[in-house]
Amino acid sequence: MARLSSEDSGVIFRNPLPGHRVINAFYPNAVRLPSGQILATLRIAGALYSPDGVLELFRSTDGGRTWQRQGPVIQDDQATGEINYGDGFITVLRDGSLVLRTTRTDQTGGQLVFNPETGGVLPFEHLLLRSSDDGQNWSEPVASDLKGLFADQFEVASCSPIIELEDGSWFHTIETWNTYDHVGPFDLQTYGVFSRDGGRTWTDRIDVANGAKDNRAYSHAHGERLPDGRIFLTTWAAESQLQSDYDVHTVVSTDATGRQWETPLATGIPGQTSCSVHLGDGRVLIVYSHREGTEQPGIKVVASEDDGRTWLLDKPLVIWDAYGKESLGVARTDTYPSSHDTIAYGAPRIIGASDDGTSALATFWCTQGADTHCRWCRVAID
Repeated sequence: MARLSSEDSGVIFRNPLPGHRVINAFYPNAVRLPSGQILATLRIAGALYSPDGVLELFRSTDGGRTWQRQGPVIQDDQATGEINYGDGFITVLRDGSLVLRTTRTDQTGGQLVFNPETGGVLPFEHLLLRSSDDGQNWSEPVASDLKGLFADQFEVASCSPIIELEDGSWFHTIETWNTYDHVGPFDLQTYGVFSRDGGRTWTDRIDVANGAKDNRAYSHAHGERLPDGRIFLTTWAAESQLQSDYDVHTVVSTDATGRQWETPLATGIPGQTSCSVHLGDGRVLIVYSHREGTEQPGIKVVASEDDGRTWLLDKPLVIWDAYGKESLGVARTDTYPSSHDTIAYGAPRIIGASDDGTSALATFWCTQGADTHCRWCRVAID
């Protein structure tokens, strides 16, 4: 039976001068480059949803043990208003170049990202940037129109990197939130779209995980391309109006085209946001945020030995113990989106960390001593 252990852990970035200024860090998303270096994007901001978010790069040359702050991906454009950047995901393309996907929101005028009355979100501008030198320099951002693929009531978001398919086209998962002032119920589902021109245009919207008929929402899908070309996703599954959660679900494309998908499969993992990594020989890890129905909240990792069909749930590896550190000062509410206003950890990701498939690198954000920062943990499997 696969056994998980924490080999080492540490900090990617935390405020070096907390007595002088507020600097918090969120949403670490790392990628292993062909050179062996690890490049990560972090959102640096005053708070989880504050209007001052800047997307910065951090680089490790020693397998994730130490990190150097490279600086903003996009140079400061705050002078024109309160421009808030979200998370960023980097994909290594077949030719060795990089593509980075991110979003930004104009919050000039003091609007909150989420409308506290409707639960709708402000418009996202979807951006792509390219790099041909391992992320040292980046192109100017190019905007993509994803909202045009849906009815006017929907705002489009994403929690996943772009995936390059075997034919050179790109696949991207997106999800449907309500527009800011829309007063109707949520219809939060996960879809796939395709691009044949380097992300300038996206077409051929398909259902990936759509639970509308079963009163379910599927969101926060994060995917990876398997060795045989198929795509494997983990998703947050919830009641349609986000009042309760189901366990983490996985969903797999039937072939390498990404055009057809199997029915979402319950894993038994009691998580919300999650991410998987396949390490070979049937071994798969999922890292996830665990909040509800547990005496041990935190960030956890579980393993599968049969390519994700079943999971070893008896003894998850806890890589961030959030007991007593679940929320930011005040009690959480029961209603979304305000139920997320005070969360103190989340958005875990995981990537392979060795060529032999014996270790992985998990990243996440968390709060300790009123300081929200980003950490890493090297997970061994044997």
